[in-house]
Amino acid sequence: MESNLSTRAKTWLGISAIPIILYSIVPILWMLSLSLKPSSDQADGKFIPSEISWSNYSLILTGGAKDLFLPALANSIVVCLSATVISVVLATFAAYALVGGAMVLLAIVGFVQSASLTRESAARAGA
Repeated sequence: MESNLSTRAKTWLGISAIPIILYSIVPILWMLSLSLKPSSDQADGKFIPSEISWSNYSLILTGGAKDLFLPALANSIVVCLSATVISVVLATFAAYALVGGAMVLLAIVGFVQSASLTRESAARAGA
């Protein structure tokens, strides 16, 4: 598919995307950095930890915080999967209505067929 944008416009779009990407990525990297720091270094203000410690992860997965974290994680997974399934089903119906049915119906049949073939080949490999 050809783009109608000039090279100059593409360059400016790329340059203008950099601050947006940084604005989105830096908080995630900061949380990752904090999670890898030992508790004694949490407030030092440095971005890169002086030493990497996995103690925070062991605390939430196997330590005293697991009674709070693991049920919340399970709830989040259930909500995400449910929302995804509902979205896919509704989007399928909407696509069926927009296209007129033929292409979407073929896509659904192809997806079901590939899923059954995958299940059959997995059953043969395990047998």
